[in-house]
Amino acid sequence: MQNLAPGHLAAAAHNPASFPQFTATLLPGHALPREGFVALLFNIAAISYLSVIVFVAMGASPLALLWCLDAAVCYGVYQWKYAPSRLSEKVELTEEMLRVTRTNPSGKAESWDFNPYWVRLEHKKRQGAADELWLSSHGRELAVGAFLSDGEKANFANALSAALAFQRSSAPMQSGEI
Repeated sequence: MQNLAPGHLAAAAHNPASFPQFTATLLPGHALPREGFVALLFNIAAISYLSVIVFVAMGASPLALLWCLDAAVCYGVYQWKYAPSRLSEKVELTEEMLRVTRTNPSGKAESWDFNPYWVRLEHKKRQGAADELWLSSHGRELAVGAFLSDGEKANFANALSAALAFQRSSAPMQSGEI
């Protein structure tokens, strides 16, 4: 369970149905973490700086500019390559709804709400291609976790399926229901 500030606990006490029973934040993996990139870029900049000194001492200052451009290009390529890693999806299940909030690399967030009693989670396994996770309800479909590996998708699907099954089994019966 996540750590909550006292204000969240007070809000949950007033309306227990709004308290999340399942929360998952899905993030894409990185081949190189940010700290690794900083170390790599620092080493590239250090080598470029030493090269600039050598080329300027030899009188080949135009070549020194190419070394500076090389470090700048490495930084730009990293920013371009890892922009999708700023994508995230938050899946939150309460008694009242299943909400998926996707935050794009630009920072723009979109949300989709589903009724937890009607929503279906479908884990489509593909031969020779990446698996897919779909939430569907009343003719609406939403792909979830497209950036996850197949193993991560399976783990997430199992966890969310268990949370939805628990939600449905522990729901109080309404009068007139059989």
